[in-house]
Amino acid sequence: MKKLILPALAALLFAFQTLNAVPAYPGRIVYTQPDGTKIALRLHGDEFAHWATDVSGRVVRQDTDGFFRPVSDEEAARLREGASARRAAARSMRAAARAAKNWAESDRLRAAIAALGWEVRDSKTGQTLRPLAKG
Repeated sequence: MKKLILPALAALLFAFQTLNAVPAYPGRIVYTQPDGTKIALRLHGDEFAHWATDVSGRVVRQDTDGFFRPVSDEEAARLREGASARRAAARSMRAAARAAKNWAESDRLRAAIAALGWEVRDSKTGQTLRPLAKG
């Protein structure tokens, strides 16, 4: 039993640390490519799971030569998956905090979910998430 407690505690501490990640800058960023052309980017996610999109919404990544280029659909899905897993973990931890009537922790996790770009709506039947409006 003691062998299970330490790994469980370590996993819990890691989860709390990653949920306190710094969110991506919410506005547009104009980046100058190495050839002098400019590209407008929007950052998503946080310091641990992040990606960028161009003005048309395509996921882009900076190559070794310094240019931002669109990525394949598979690569875009992989980049977004990290944020999705973090959102799911925060949602379940928030539900547990609410069940324990730990309102301060519930509010902290609400802010962590908002930093990932999602709004939490509470009701008598539980919580639902919806994407935050882009501004």
